[in-house]
Amino acid sequence: MRSQTWSQLVRFCTDASTSGLVTDCLRVIIEADGIERLLRLMQAVLQTISSFRYPFLATLHLVLLVFQPTCISQNANIQNCNIDAASLYLVLFGLRDRLNLARRFFRLFRFLDAFSTVYVDLGSAKRPENALLRFVSYIDLLARTFNGMYLLTEALTLIDALQVDGLALLGKAKERVLKIEAMRFWFVALVSGICATLLRLYGTLRQDFPAGNAPSSTEMAPQKSPNTTRESVELSDGSRNASGGPPSGKQGPRSFEAGKLLRRLAALIFDVFIPGSVLGLVPAKSGIVGLAMICSSILTALDVWDRCGREVKAAR
Repeated sequence: MRSQTWSQLVRFCTDASTSGLVTDCLRVIIEADGIERLLRLMQAVLQTISSFRYPFLATLHLVLLVFQPTCISQNANIQNCNIDAASLYLVLFGLRDRLNLARRFFRLFRFLDAFSTVYVDLGSAKRPENALLRFVSYIDLLARTFNGMYLLTEALTLIDALQVDGLALLGKAKERVLKIEAMRFWFVALVSGICATLLRLYGTLRQDFPAGNAPSSTEMAPQKSPNTTRESVELSDGSRNASGGPPSGKQGPRSFEAGKLLRRLAALIFDVFIPGSVLGLVPAKSGIVGLAMICSSILTALDVWDRCGREVKAAR
């Protein structure tokens, strides 16, 4: 059991096969969904800490206790220490931005996967006979299309986001406009994903849908199977996948499928806070957005973890 958990952790962090532990840890991989989810969680925690007073003060005292214990032991005024509230806030803010930038490299070419999925689904001759399922499939296509547009628009601003002197391609004004447009695409993708998931949950509970039809969910981590790779509707940045796998002995296929859909629905709803707050459509401050981002990161990371566990078991 311990060996399997370790192999699952390695696959979660590297997306590498389990042929050898040393080889897995040293492999340079393209898709590291687990690492991206962990970075997203760290970014959300930093945003939450810097937005609320008491978590921020607790972090400040912890930093002082570690790096300048004399400021605490001698009951000195915090303002007289080298580390004060203003400098700590700038550090947290800068670290949060760096984590966000690092995550963008993981999803740089995800728009290709999103558009490829839409193209394959549109070209498929097989159409669901159930009218509700057919309608849900169209909403899924709409969500993936807007998700691909979000990823493509975000990728166009990556060079400018590096903030290298003389390397800006768009300029600050155009970059700002594209960021807003990207948030609009993402918001529509998330809302479409929520509608599709609600209808799919309704059909599953009514037993109108066959079990196992839920596509992968939010921002960045696509659901992987031996035959296909699906872009999630972060439902792209991130929100992300519905966990699959066989239900347990005490759990029927319907309840198992409903549980996957509820997890996906919760992740999508939490992710709506991010573009919604930027566009002014969701009245949420930075701290609330950070908490929502923590929840969605955990939910989608669990999906990646479950998928890695299935792949580890299949490789044995």
